[in-house]
Amino acid sequence: MFREIITQIPGTDLFAIMSMILFILVFGGVVAWTIKADRAYLDYMKELPLGKDIKNGEADDVKRK
Repeated sequence: MFREIITQIPGTDLFAIMSMILFILVFGGVVAWTIKADRAYLDYMKELPLGKDIKNGEADDVKRK
């Protein structure tokens, strides 16, 4: 049912092509950024959710006490 409705709208093929191109560009950009990213930066970002301070190894909640 929806296929018949969508095919009646002019320009839907252009929209599909443009959205696929946008997806490929964004996905390729993320992959390229991941490959070129600095390893030290990625390690730092990996440790953030744990609440550790990389410089002196103390947890954030220990500092607050």
